[in-house]
Amino acid sequence: MATQLPLIASPMADPLAWLGALSNKKRTFVDSSSTLIHDIRQRQDRRLQNGYTDPVKSPRVVSQLPNQIEIAPITLLHAIGLITTPIIPKLADLSATWALYRYVWAFDAHKSDLCLSSFAKDIDFHQKAVLSDEVGVGMAYWLFKEIFNAQAVVDVDVILRNPQVANQMGIPPVMRNLGTVPDYMFLLPNDEYAIVECKGSQSGKNTSMAQIRRGLEQVPSIAFANGQMAQEFVVATLLSTYDTVVYVVDPPADRERWDDEADGSERDSVRRKFTIRDKAAFDQSVRRLHAANLLAFAGAGIQTIEIAGIEPLEGMPLREQPLEKVSVDEIDASFLGYSFTIPFRGPVDVDLGIFQGLSQEVYASISRGQFLERDAEFRTEPRYWSRLARYTDRRGTSFATLVEKEKIYSFGRDGSFLQLSLG
Repeated sequence: MATQLPLIASPMADPLAWLGALSNKKRTFVDSSSTLIHDIRQRQDRRLQNGYTDPVKSPRVVSQLPNQIEIAPITLLHAIGLITTPIIPKLADLSATWALYRYVWAFDAHKSDLCLSSFAKDIDFHQKAVLSDEVGVGMAYWLFKEIFNAQAVVDVDVILRNPQVANQMGIPPVMRNLGTVPDYMFLLPNDEYAIVECKGSQSGKNTSMAQIRRGLEQVPSIAFANGQMAQEFVVATLLSTYDTVVYVVDPPADRERWDDEADGSERDSVRRKFTIRDKAAFDQSVRRLHAANLLAFAGAGIQTIEIAGIEPLEGMPLREQPLEKVSVDEIDASFLGYSFTIPFRGPVDVDLGIFQGLSQEVYASISRGQFLERDAEFRTEPRYWSRLARYTDRRGTSFATLVEKEKIYSFGRDGSFLQLSLG
């Protein structure tokens, strides 16, 4: 489909050079240091001295994180598209199209560090805030997939806004009425979970520190009836025109004070502690929502609704167009999805073609219901993933990129796929 959008000037005179630059890995700094923890605790102490009375979670260092990571802009765009595409037909189309239009020019192609382009800094305040938020969740998504080997992710807001899904997952009713909820829940290896509060800013380190302090007040504690507890994290991404810093803290769950008889009372709501009674039902719902998210990314509207078990918005038609097919001969793989075009006008006129989809192999697995088999889609990978090692040195734990003459590909180990091409 063609997308009619305002036109902007191309930031590079050579479109091919710009396209290739999107695949170059950029250095990004990660901070989970004792200095960061000291700073946050000082802010918490000042807040308590000013009369704040609710329980406060103390942050701690996440020791397994590196001090630096490398991420290609197209991989970050891929991650943003996956985690921000809602599993609601039509809204998914609009979200993906608009996000890619805004962010495809957001990063400076010339610098070795991941940083914002001059175009991204010139947009208005409200668009800056949205860009910061969505880059923040995309960075958290990449971090948990690549470093923590997360196998699935669900949007907590989607769960809480759909009572049928919340009931199936055993979410306590009082948790659905919280004024603030965590952003995402990740399934980690060994059937463990992480609750992640994501932040993003372009306003300097003080703003990021304040965001982390607020996040520590917002992120809840969740336990399962079998005694397992979800890990808790706050991730804040600070963007600028010279670098990017990702701050990560881990507020440990308070196991000693946990009330195993918590029943969703107002007291539990204040303490932000909740118990999930049926972990098996919860796990299966996570598998459903994860599969639905992959289908939504590919534009498979009807299948998304059926898999997720979510009622479509009244009066909103479901996507009924057949999915398009794109093949990548080098790795003998085909992908089903949809495409759109973004025209840019400036020193050089260029039409950017975008295709986003899902491996035909994974699509078939979901269609056959194999994702409902325990760990089926979490511990297997598309056959093309191993082949990529022969064609690119840009393959990480969860994402890989491949460059052709006028095309650039981003592959997800989960089967998701993003292609950018020049028209």
